Amino acid sequence: MASRRYAGQKDGLPAAEDGHGGYEMTGLQSSSTTANGSGESMAAFYSEVTSTQNAIKEYESNVSSISDLQTRLLSALDENSSRQIQSQIDALVSETRALGNNLRERIQKLAAWPAKGRNAEIRKNQAGVLKAKFMDALQHYQKVEQQHREKQRERVARQFKIVKQDATPEEIAAVVDDSGPGSNQVFAQAVSSSTRFSEARTAQRDVQARHEDLKQIERTLTELMQLFNDMATLVVEQEETITAIDNQAIQVEKDTSEGHRNLVQAVVHAANARRARWICFCIFLAIIAALAIGLGVHFANHH
Repeated sequence: MASRRYAGQKDGLPAAEDGHGGYEMTGLQSSSTTANGSGESMAAFYSEVTSTQNAIKEYESNVSSISDLQTRLLSALDENSSRQIQSQIDALVSETRALGNNLRERIQKLAAWPAKGRNAEIRKNQAGVLKAKFMDALQHYQKVEQQHREKQRERVARQFKIVKQDATPEEIAAVVDDSGPGSNQVFAQAVSSSTRFSEARTAQRDVQARHEDLKQIERTLTELMQLFNDMATLVVEQEETITAIDNQAIQVEKDTSEGHRNLVQAVVHAANARRARWICFCIFLAIIAALAIGLGVHFANHH
């Protein structure tokens, strides 16, 4: 499903989102000349920016859907409904994870898009806005998962209190965190000593299911934190590379201009040297002619 939706990102380029000038395409098309003089590369850049913007909106929509499903899961009345909702959550979380990794790569590619001069500034601004927007979506997703984790922990604590009403805070914490080798034993003992055995068994199954959900939530939060950290450093590293490339290109251009000036000066110097040689030759001929005339006059007078 995710791969089909990514392919659809290339279709249709809706207008930029209000309040995010970095997405606005109008007014930028006039600067669509790349370093090699072609406007095709920047046109493709604008298209990819809009496509990535749409993908971020899809990511945010997925996060909202996950939040709604998590709310429904907490209020599910029977085990069958819980399994169905949890299955939907798992599928959507998997799709959103793939979409997030895809967005990271696309923003990285946009940050490294070949351009210089005015286009380099446009590229930097657009990639920066997309990065900020995606990081906001990641933070929202983290908040959704953290809130769901707390609600799941509260539900586990309530279920355990159903089984053992006089449970100590330490016992509740052990069951909620599923920590330590004695946590399962604490719950098993509470179930065996409960006067409402059927209700206690139902609570135990629910707690076990919630523990699996909590493990999945922790994995998702770890992945989101890693993705957030990657985004926090990704464009910065790319920008350093891009800046170095741009500086090198500027230096090459300066060196080329300097070389051209030196070549022009060399041509001028060579022409001046040739002119000087011709002048010297003419002077030499004039001297020879003067000597010849002088000698001729001298010998004529003597004769």
